Amino acid sequence: MRTFGKAAIKQMVEILICPLFCITKRSAPLGGRDQKAHAVWNYNYYEGMMNISGNKTTGSDFWIIGLSSILIAIFAVFPYLPGRVNYDVLDIYKESQIGLFRDWHVPFMSWLWSKIGPSPELIAALTTLVAVIIVGCGSFMFHRAGFKRHHTIILTFVFAMIPPVYSNLGASSKDTWVAALIMLMMVLSIVTQRRGLFILRALLLCLAITIRPEMVLLVPVFAVMEYVLFQRRLLQAGAFAVLCALLLIAHNVFIYRVLDTQRTNPESVIFLFDLAGISVRTDKMLLPPRAFPPQDMEILKKHYNKYDIVPFIWHLPEDEMVQTVRGEALREVQKRWLQAILAHPLAYLSTRKDVALEHFIGSAMIHPETPDMIGLYFPKLYHSTINYILLSRDVFGSHFLPFIGSLIVLWFLWRRRRDRDQPVFIAYISLAIIYELIWLPLLASPNYRYGYLSVVLFNLILILTLFRYRDYFLGLFARIFGYRRQKPLSPRAGGK
Repeated sequence: MRTFGKAAIKQMVEILICPLFCITKRSAPLGGRDQKAHAVWNYNYYEGMMNISGNKTTGSDFWIIGLSSILIAIFAVFPYLPGRVNYDVLDIYKESQIGLFRDWHVPFMSWLWSKIGPSPELIAALTTLVAVIIVGCGSFMFHRAGFKRHHTIILTFVFAMIPPVYSNLGASSKDTWVAALIMLMMVLSIVTQRRGLFILRALLLCLAITIRPEMVLLVPVFAVMEYVLFQRRLLQAGAFAVLCALLLIAHNVFIYRVLDTQRTNPESVIFLFDLAGISVRTDKMLLPPRAFPPQDMEILKKHYNKYDIVPFIWHLPEDEMVQTVRGEALREVQKRWLQAILAHPLAYLSTRKDVALEHFIGSAMIHPETPDMIGLYFPKLYHSTINYILLSRDVFGSHFLPFIGSLIVLWFLWRRRRDRDQPVFIAYISLAIIYELIWLPLLASPNYRYGYLSVVLFNLILILTLFRYRDYFLGLFARIFGYRRQKPLSPRAGGK
């Protein structure tokens, strides 16, 4: 176990900051079933640091591309520093200062920050690190796809600065942190077939779940990906799922038993939002007295917002607001919620439809400004950056674009599923689609950042696909508009 731990740490260092190591060292030869799978998918540790055309990564390529990626990430987040903080992260920051933790957000992060020492500098360092991970993983993918050094740097800059990605790249946000962790999982899925790395992937996934608990719904999806992408090893996929369960149990024991974290049941807002929506649509009070003391339909209708729970749960006056619930009151709300869905399915679907459409339209692409207690290092530069994002909000601010675009990209990649690295791209573009869909029954307040993981995955794989198959698309463009090309194009051009 100690030997594996050292090897795993060494592997992560090689992947993240020192791929030069891979130039001079091959993995052990494979045999039997592993050898056959190796021939089919054309993978090994050494080839993981070769681009799609089979050219080895040179030392100068590594250093130039790596340093360029870091500089691009710093350039991208510089105007945001110490990070565009939303109120979720502000709560984490406050809890880390006082040392009292609640499970409404990320108690593990609050505890970790309390040990390090909460400060704007800590947030700035974390914001920069997250941006470097996202941009660096994108740069790795571009270079592996076979693009030359200068093309890789240009595409990395485009990926970082395209408004949908850039809008939250410099945000100190749970959703940006999750995107960075899943990007690391993607790199670990494509760079090597070493069996033991499923432990690191499980660890990254569980860390993402502690940050964004909704992702626990994706554990079966990741287990299937583990099975499909890694030579259909059923035992490895099962071990991945079991390890995730054990890590999550250990996390819960730590935060509730060791840290004595206060239970706040944040899931209650989903039940309250749905019950309020069904009540308004059926003109029948379905909220219990402990959740809505006035028990007056007119008061509920006055504050109700079909797109957002905030106006009727966290605004004023307090005595007219819906109240969050815990314990026995929560169980009563859950019971009424199930009964209301069964009794009024159309009203429930209408409630879900309204908030889902608002989410897909792209509500709140920009976070509120960083609170005064954190402050911005460069406020004028920050506002100029926000203006750049706002100029393109009408075009890029919709979740319909990445959702429908991901479906099209998935169809295109599936037709070329035997090309190298394609299984990983297919798996993660499918993940982008599924991640958007799991939010549909969970949303109580639409926000662009909730689907940021899908946005990052879609834009990365879209850029990769367009440039990897650029000859095919240029040929298609020529045929549509009547241009002639001297050389015939292969439908798989650029994909080998």
